[in-house]
Amino acid sequence: GIVAAPAASVSAAVHRIRCFQRVFHAPPHERGDSAQVIGKANCGKSLLIGGTAEVPLYTSDCLSDKAEKIIEREYNVLQIPCYPSAWNSWETQEIMNLDAQRQYVDWCHERNIKTIGHFMLGTNSAYYPEWFNAKAWTKEELETELENRIKTVIEKMGGDKVDMWTVVNEAIDKGNYVVCKWSALGTEAPLVSGSKTEIPVYISKAFEYAHKYAPSAELILSERTFIMSMQTDKTCVAFRQLAEHLKAKGLISTVGLQLHQVQAQGGFDNPEGMAGWNQLP
Repeated sequence: GIVAAPAASVSAAVHRIRCFQRVFHAPPHERGDSAQVIGKANCGKSLLIGGTAEVPLYTSDCLSDKAEKIIEREYNVLQIPCYPSAWNSWETQEIMNLDAQRQYVDWCHERNIKTIGHFMLGTNSAYYPEWFNAKAWTKEELETELENRIKTVIEKMGGDKVDMWTVVNEAIDKGNYVVCKWSALGTEAPLVSGSKTEIPVYISKAFEYAHKYAPSAELILSERTFIMSMQTDKTCVAFRQLAEHLKAKGLISTVGLQLHQVQAQGGFDNPEGMAGWNQLP
């Protein structure tokens, strides 16, 4: 699995690229001391360091030449937004335009920089276009749309050119599954001993479809900041049980943790925010 380290600030030269690290579980001699890593030149094969592209290429706010050079020199991964409302990519049910995302994928592919498509499905209605939120979906329509969305995003962003996909993002809040449009697909019994909480079916289905259309990609289950105690924190417990459920079904080998923390609020200085990373399944 992988763990995303705390987000760090990036100089103005990188414009609107948000810095992050994703650290793969690996023997210490391969990954090195992540606290001393600066740029990809000092990274082992198991450490990816990069950022999130927040604006499309070839727009007024896009990368400057200086920023491009920094990314080429220091990054070995770039995360590309593909959530439903990202860059107005899903204007209508029939039109999904991911040309802007594909430009980043091709740009990275030419430079041997890995890419992460982030994310296919989420629970917050703010990540979806108005037409999707307003539509009264039947269960059958939702499942058809679920597969169509995942298939189309993968194909239009370049298929095998994308190395990793965040398939489901932020499905849990305070230990409970967030109710969203996709929740209408129902629930399934957990494949984890000791857990009685039913799991939304859309999560498994999303990973099944992602594996179908991107069989060689790394598929990620991602969650936001929480206190890392896998035994006591409600969100941590639910997240671990979900990860183990999907792992038991053979659907994931990777989890992502988005640590949206601010140093002034105890982010980087809060040891509890990182203490439970090694407890992940």
